[in-house]
Amino acid sequence: MTNPPAAPTSEEVLRSASACNLCDSHEATLVSGRDRDGGPLRTVICRNCGLVRTDPMPEPAAIETFYARQGGLYGDTGEIG
Repeated sequence: MTNPPAAPTSEEVLRSASACNLCDSHEATLVSGRDRDGGPLRTVICRNCGLVRTDPMPEPAAIETFYARQGGLYGDTGEIG
């Protein structure tokens, strides 16, 4: 079994894969490298405006799989509108 990466110990500035959705900056600090189930998911906080986001965003198929696995936990009834 692989152990999750250690929590960041410093506020090392990294260049994010995509620009911040709010301010367009690429400077970010790593918040976490894992999702709540222990899977790989990089969460960063923008060094310019403070927006917390996933970077890079998972592929659409991975997002669909995640929500399908939750069994309606997020209130999705499958209906549009």
